[in-house]
Amino acid sequence: MGSFSYHVGQRIKKYRKSRGYTIEQFSAMINKSKATLSKYENGTITIDIETLYDIAQALNIDLKCFIDYQPPVFHQEQVLTGNFYFNTPQAYMYYFDGRIHQLVRSLLREVSDEQIPVLLGALKNLNQFVHLQAAEAASPNGGSVRKRA
Repeated sequence: MGSFSYHVGQRIKKYRKSRGYTIEQFSAMINKSKATLSKYENGTITIDIETLYDIAQALNIDLKCFIDYQPPVFHQEQVLTGNFYFNTPQAYMYYFDGRIHQLVRSLLREVSDEQIPVLLGALKNLNQFVHLQAAEAASPNGGSVRKRA
């Protein structure tokens, strides 16, 4: 059902519970079944004005308390326009590196589709370099794995 019916139903439930009535007690007070009252409260069925008036009388509440609904307003334009933090192609990221016990700052930049293969190639070369450095450090002849002529 609509958001108005749901709003009215939630108001009925709120005021019923604040008065300490169970759904069984209150349904008997307004001469409706428990199932019907439950459907009103959940917004599954639309309540007629006479029943809403009976509910307001039983709870000793002004009828206006149930119908103060205002529909949500949706904006067509971007909400974050002109905001420096959300309209830039870069961001700073901070993390704690436990190996060196320091806070590290990194700059993240937006990349285009054309730049992705170049970056992947650079990462592959970096990975090979790291493995070469590790192999040199672990070699028994003083840190060099290159053959000398």
